[in-house]
Amino acid sequence: CGTAHPNPQLCETYRYCTNCSSVMREASAIDTSKIPKPAGRLLVIAASYGHPDDASKAVDIRETLQRKIEGYGAKDCLNITPQDNLLTYLGLRSAPCSGRKCIRVRFLIEGRRSETIAHEGSTEFHLDDLGLFVVVPKSPPSLILGKCWYGHPRGLIKGRGAFDVTEILQARVEESGGTFLEVNHREHLDKLFGDPCPNRRKNLVINYEIHGSSGKMVAEEVEGHLKKPVDLTYTPVIAPLIVIEKATYGLTQEGIKE
Repeated sequence: CGTAHPNPQLCETYRYCTNCSSVMREASAIDTSKIPKPAGRLLVIAASYGHPDDASKAVDIRETLQRKIEGYGAKDCLNITPQDNLLTYLGLRSAPCSGRKCIRVRFLIEGRRSETIAHEGSTEFHLDDLGLFVVVPKSPPSLILGKCWYGHPRGLIKGRGAFDVTEILQARVEESGGTFLEVNHREHLDKLFGDPCPNRRKNLVINYEIHGSSGKMVAEEVEGHLKKPVDLTYTPVIAPLIVIEKATYGLTQEGIKE
């Protein structure tokens, strides 16, 4: 539609046009080479606080959050509770806008990019009951996500119709310790992903790998919710306690001799 980005400094967290839902900035376009290496394994690569959709009413908080992470002993955790006053926590003198706001955080854990979005609750400057919690898993993930997108069944066409949601879903995998991914059918997908093609049926497409075995899942959307929940789980294989080396049925040579 020709609309310019309202705040280019926040193009990494506000990547879609609010007028036509087109992709203004690909998620893969982010350049992390100039960001200082973290003391631990958790690196914030982009973060903002402000209006849920309008980047002109938001501020950059990447460096602030990284300093908060470095302040933890383990340096692998970011935790903002519902009790934390966001203005105090983020060191802001005033709010970037009125109304309910959100925190968008994109982060990197051992080469895996993730994104999480936390919304304010009924009390201004305080997150809802879920808060915001990011922690590095103790062991390598069993479930690894490939390209994931949400939108028109035909996918992204000329920059429109679908959003890349790989990082949002990857954040959920990280939260689970790298073992499962769940998207409940009661969750409102527009709040989770945004709406890439209003008033049209959409699909959630997930490409994944579980211990070297790749797969693809397609979940249909109806009125902003999944028809069926998404549940990808790695189930470890337990070695049997009894091993059967040979079994026969019928008349055997031994039976004939008898």
